[in-house]
Amino acid sequence: MPLTLVIRIALRALRRNTLRSVLSMLGISIGVGAFLCSVAVGQGASHHIEEQIRSLGENFIWLEAGNRNVKGVRTGTHGTQSLTLRDLAAIQAQVPLLAQVSPNVDMRVQVVFRDQNWATQVRGVTPAFLAVRGWRLARGTFFTADDVAALRRGCVLGQTVVANLFGTTDPMGQTLRVQQFPCRVLGVLAVKGQSALGQDQDDVVLMPYTVVQKQLKGITWLDDILCSAVSAEAIPLAVAQITALLRERHHVRPGQEDDFNLRHPADIAQTRVAAQRITPIAGSRSALVRV
Repeated sequence: MPLTLVIRIALRALRRNTLRSVLSMLGISIGVGAFLCSVAVGQGASHHIEEQIRSLGENFIWLEAGNRNVKGVRTGTHGTQSLTLRDLAAIQAQVPLLAQVSPNVDMRVQVVFRDQNWATQVRGVTPAFLAVRGWRLARGTFFTADDVAALRRGCVLGQTVVANLFGTTDPMGQTLRVQQFPCRVLGVLAVKGQSALGQDQDDVVLMPYTVVQKQLKGITWLDDILCSAVSAEAIPLAVAQITALLRERHHVRPGQEDDFNLRHPADIAQTRVAAQRITPIAGSRSALVRV
């Protein structure tokens, strides 16, 4: 059949069934448009999740105190005394798949500079924290291992704290007050941005963990131990080694729940899959954590 005849027959059929033809083309257009939008949303969500994974730090593993179910009641996370400095030393000595390890003791505090004050989070860490979290300094220096050992009150500020506490004043070398303790500003962190849960990661003051632990909180245990594995492939084995080590050290019997909680980027893999299935928001909120 000649092509011109085929075209004439098709046009005649379209004219005779105008409404049906318009509805068919509209349905096809809506379907194609919906498919393209779904692909775009999925790609955007995947990119967002990749950014959140990078924000956590390279090969990040987060060990948190608590989360044990005791007689039907969960002990929670903060205030639990299950992580100690001896645990930290044992992990550093017996888990060779970890590249960096930093203790973490945190709390909400009021910081004051002259006539300005700001409520923020203070984190007590060691110099390894920067490597674990993949964070860098915008200016200044970080406190040293000697500062940690000597309980020297130096601090490094997030950009949100700088903006709200100092305004146009240069914070470098200034002395602010953390609770009732004076603390000299050593450096300023580069911008980190918001976490997946909408938390401002730049609203933070970093100090030696010994100062936060012994002087600000008056405790002897750790809230968290933050680690980075030597590679992404090493994460599952490192997690297994940490779990076995701590269960043995904490005398957790077979069948009992751990008195600690381990999280790592592999937990976020399910979120990435969910994003590819166009369910990015719910998945990302359940998988990403406070760090």
